[in-house]
Amino acid sequence: MRNITLALMGLFLLAGCGKKGAPIGEGGIKETELALGPQAPSGGVMMEPASTGFNASEIKLPEPMVAYTVYWEIETEKFNQVADRIAAIPEKYNGYLISSNVYKTENSAWTANIIMKVPSDRLAEAENEIRGIEGMKVISYNKTSQDVSEEYLDLSIRLENKRHLLDRMRALLLKANSVSEAMKVEEEIARITEDIERMEGRMRFLQNITSYSQIHITLHEPYPTPLGQEGGPLKILKKSFEFAATLFTYVIAAMVVIAGGLLPLVILALIIWLIIWGIVRSRRNKKAKASG
Repeated sequence: MRNITLALMGLFLLAGCGKKGAPIGEGGIKETELALGPQAPSGGVMMEPASTGFNASEIKLPEPMVAYTVYWEIETEKFNQVADRIAAIPEKYNGYLISSNVYKTENSAWTANIIMKVPSDRLAEAENEIRGIEGMKVISYNKTSQDVSEEYLDLSIRLENKRHLLDRMRALLLKANSVSEAMKVEEEIARITEDIERMEGRMRFLQNITSYSQIHITLHEPYPTPLGQEGGPLKILKKSFEFAATLFTYVIAAMVVIAGGLLPLVILALIIWLIIWGIVRSRRNKKAKASG
């Protein structure tokens, strides 16, 4: 019984120093991934060194693990033909198609959003084939990369430490002499197992994103040119002069029409004015003679 208690105390001391962990049970057990040297419990009995059985130097630094993501925007008048060629690329290079969405935009241009994954060691081949498709124009291209080598190495070391700690906890469980001791050890085992599964999942994810590169392609028909902007700047300037000349012609024509419509009225008004002016002048002359 005393040996079991001392062993539990040694593991708890091991867990209490190093990486932070969440307390479990009434005993406040914490787990660490760091090995400690010899420990002396409160009873003065020296424990054996709490070794993980694992040396970080045993982990070899992996080859650079880089995740690539490529973005394309492509314009084509042969929409269906080019879309079919692109959709066939993943299978040709042992990759797979993630999604393909085809729709028509507000300006009546067919558009496809295609996402695929190809093995990273064949990414260059896949990109060369995309560039070689006839009847298309590359509008934009962007390639990003993320080096996850350091994270993967860190996970590898932590995972091995967790596995060795789990083996020690299982061995300790076999030596438990009471239900309370067994329950505390089992709770710790459950937590360590959960951590191991989470790390393994993250490592599988990193392996996947570095083994397969992701390609995003936006394919669309040429967008209609806004009204008045067809043909570039020179054509726009030419159309501006043509519009000004046409407008000037309309103004002159309107003035002629207006003048032609008002001319009879002007002549009639002039005749009436001349008659009135003649009458007034005649009366003035008569008054002048009478007064003389």
